[in-house]
Amino acid sequence: MPAQQTGSNLLQLRWSVPQPKVADFEAWYDEEHLADMVAVPGILGGRRFARQATDFSSPTDFGFVTLYELADLEPMKRPEFQRLVDEPSPWTRRVAFDLGLARTVYRRLGAGTQDRQQTGSALLHVMMSAEPSVLEDFHSWYDEEHLPALLSVPGVLNARRFETTDDGAGFGRHESEAGLDFLALYELADAGIVDTAVFRESSKATPRRRRLGDAVQAHTQVYRQVFPAEGALE
Repeated sequence: MPAQQTGSNLLQLRWSVPQPKVADFEAWYDEEHLADMVAVPGILGGRRFARQATDFSSPTDFGFVTLYELADLEPMKRPEFQRLVDEPSPWTRRVAFDLGLARTVYRRLGAGTQDRQQTGSALLHVMMSAEPSVLEDFHSWYDEEHLPALLSVPGVLNARRFETTDDGAGFGRHESEAGLDFLALYELADAGIVDTAVFRESSKATPRRRRLGDAVQAHTQVYRQVFPAEGALE
């Protein structure tokens, strides 16, 4: 299996792209923009995904997501990054300026904030909210019970958790993400893993999860990787 370098932070861009613009959007990303972003020192790699609807997928207008692995928050303060923002290419202006965009920056939770990890061809992507009154129980349930249960499923290669952080940009969080301050990413050998009986059994609500009730909410998606074909562009 291919692997990618991971960092202490993650930049997530979710895109809403009308069907007539999809081909141009994908060509722009794959032939120009992803490489321009990854060339910024401190951006360790990038991957682009398309949404794959499942029985448990949350409703969304955002059909595409791009994830950039960041060594830390410094890359987004560098002049190379700022030039991409202030001096966008003609192709960027034509394709990206009128698209729906949700931009979120995360910091990685847990040990091993920088390492090289196996990648799959798909991603289980779960954004979550937790009310302050249950925050401690939420983290302990996730780390002690839920995460190990899903990692025991054949084809779930690894998982990481994140929390939103402020990079000082002053823009990006979309109203649809209000309160969804936590993110879990599960690397899947393929998207079909989520349709298996063992996955569905492992993801069922336990008594511990039921005690958290509506104080914890989840926005769940499955994405298939579309560029690069495997691994990350580094």
